[in-house]
Formats: sequence, C-alpha cells, structure tokens
Amino acid sequence: LALQIADQVARALNAAQQHGLVHRDIKPANLMLVREDDELVVKVIDFGLAKTAVPGSGEDIVTMSMGGFVGTPHFASPEQLEEREIDVRSDIYSLGVTLWYMLAGHAPFGGSLAQVMSQHLSKPPPIEKLHGLPETVTALLSRTLEKDPGRRPQTPAELRQEIEKVIASLHSAGAANAKIVADEQEEFATIVASHSPVEHTGGTHFEPGKTLAGRYQIIANLGETNSGRIFQAEDLAAEREVRLIVLHRDQTEDSTTYTQLEREVDKLTRVQHPNLLHVYGLETADTASFLVVEWTEGFSLLELLRARRELEADELLKLL
Repeated sequence: LALQIADQVARALNAAQQHGLVHRDIKPANLMLVREDDELVVKVIDFGLAKTAVPGSGEDIVTMSMGGFVGTPHFASPEQLEEREIDVRSDIYSLGVTLWYMLAGHAPFGGSLAQVMSQHLSKPPPIEKLHGLPETVTALLSRTLEKDPGRRPQTPAELRQEIEKVIASLHSAGAANAKIVADEQEEFATIVASHSPVEHTGGTHFEPGKTLAGRYQIIANLGETNSGRIFQAEDLAAEREVRLIVLHRDQTEDSTTYTQLEREVDKLTRVQHPNLLHVYGLETADTASFLVVEWTEGFSLLELLRARRELEADELLKLL
C-alpha cells in the first residue's frame, strides 16, 4: 500500500515537472487520500511552496526575494537545506523520506531541527533499522535518499518504473504484507488526525474541554508543527488565552536536552517586549511536557509573501 501511494505521488510529480514545477514540501501532511468508488486515489496538495524550474521565467527572482530555507526540514533534501538550486530530484528525495515514514512510522532522522538538518546533509539513512523489509524495498529507499541528486532516480517516470518493479517482485515473492520488526526499546510515533484527542504515555489526554495541571482548559486543537502539537487554551488562573505547545517525546525523554530546554525557557520568561512572543513557562502533566506561550492571532510573514509576493517600501520599512 505504501508503494502504491508513492507510485501515485510520483505520477503527480511527473505531471508537475511537465509544467516546470517543483513542489518543495512533499510530506505526509500534503498527501490527501481520496476514496473514489473502490479505488484509493492520492492527491498532492499545498503547492504554496512550489517554484518553477523553467529558466528565465521570472519566478526564480520572486522566490529568491523571499530568502532563506522554505519547506519542512524533516522531509527536505540536502540541496534544499543548503538553499542550492533544486529540481524534481529534490521532491524525489522528500518522497523517499515520506515512503520511509509510511513504512517505519517516523522519519529517518530525529532530534532537534539542527540535528535533523545535519543528518540529512551528512549522515547515511539508518537502513539497518528497517530489518524485516524486503531488500528490494530498502534498496529503493537507499536510492531515493542519496545525498547526491545525481545518484537518485533522475525523473518521476524513472522512479515509477523502479517502484513498479519492487511491487511486482513483492507480489511474486508473496511478501506484499512485509512489516518492520521494531527494536523493543523503540516506540514508533502514531500520527493522529487533528480532530482526534492526543494521548501520551501516562494517560494524559489533550482534547477540547480537558483541563491540564488544574488551570489550562483546552479550547481547540490547532494541529501539528515541527516542535509539537499546538492547542489554544484558557489560563483559568491568569484569566487569559494562551497557546500550548505539547512537545514531541524526543525533546523530553533525553534528560540533557530537557535540562537545556528548561534553562532556555527560564531565560525567556524574564524577557518582555511587545515585539517578542512572551513565553510563560514549561509545564508537565503526567508524562507530557508543554510550553505555555502568549496567544496571538494573525499570520506569518512567509504566508504574507506567498500571497502578496512582494511588499511596498513603506510596509517593509515599518516591519524593519
């Protein structure tokens, strides 16, 4: 099933490539699964980060004017992280990471964003953790996750041919339902739909109406980010709305990382300025840790640039 989904995404990338487009943010959240009659159809969504790959089209100037990395580090290619020129082979790398996620329950590289980016740039993917998968599947993953774009499948059409060969080999070998045998110590993260309650070890539920630590009443689930799941909540003690960031386990289970986080939060709580997001504290309910920060409503500068493409000089000066 994972390979069939990847095959359909490759088909979408092929269609986009014919129009000179690179998506730049292929990941599970940007793949919608639609049931049409008895068939599962994959729709690639959110082309908000797409750029043209056609030289001289003018789009390159617009994209570069936005500056900086754009995308999701956990699923980004090495060349994308280094802000080099990218083409469809970058999307093929991201699709490889997505296929890994479908098969293993997590991305190949974890840790802080800096660690994730460093590993994408220099560390080979931990193929040894995928014991239990057929060699044809791990070979496909290795090919799509090559650091050098020249060693990956060069086009979506080429990738589709490789995927279809692997699917055929699995069926002929009767191994279509192969699964990974996880290490006993390893817990695969579970992806939860945004409308469902999030449960952490220890029985803590995060859902609208629930009150945490006796003072934070959850109003709404705002979805997942690289840092953790975000909630809108009411601080009953301080009588104000706040944003709760329920941290991922990899940020809290390591004592050294967590201690460093506590120190940073302690520093941030002392800083108050109208142009800085106020951090109120780091708290724990059962085994789940969450940041409490100022509630804001608005949009990011990146979202504004996606919609407007450029700003007037007087607007820019105000922001500066």
